[in-house]
Amino acid sequence: MVAAVSLPSPVLTGHKGFRVVGRAARTSGAAEAGLSGAKIGTLWSEHRAQGGSASIPHAMDPAVSIAVYAGYESDHLGKYTVLVGSPVLAVPAGGSGMDTLEVPDGSFLLFTASGSMPVALVETWQRIGDYFDRDAPYERAYTADFEVHHADDPERVDVYVAVR
Repeated sequence: MVAAVSLPSPVLTGHKGFRVVGRAARTSGAAEAGLSGAKIGTLWSEHRAQGGSASIPHAMDPAVSIAVYAGYESDHLGKYTVLVGSPVLAVPAGGSGMDTLEVPDGSFLLFTASGSMPVALVETWQRIGDYFDRDAPYERAYTADFEVHHADDPERVDVYVAVR
């Protein structure tokens, strides 16, 4: 069965900055496309196995998990850091063994992936790449992009892409 991916015109939105705590790894699109170098799936598996956002101290909402893509080396073809975790009200005290990334204030295009995950999400990211490869009215900022995963709606992921 092919996932139904909903990708209407993206919505431009402003978003206040926030911190996300979880586990991070350095990767690239090429590594994620291959089976041996992929790290994102492992981060998600570890996040779920450890109790998801409910296990992260000071989590804003235990029913919401976030993946942040930041520290871009260049663009979507270069290396970047991905962190899977939870937005937090406060960063846990040192020694928590967790990583922290900051999503800065900014303008974002909101895309929504709908359907069987992770297939629908992968297809949505491919379509986002296609969107920016065309004459898009916005340019990617490559500051921090993020996905919002809702436990109460596992077939929907909101994808926020930073733009200039």
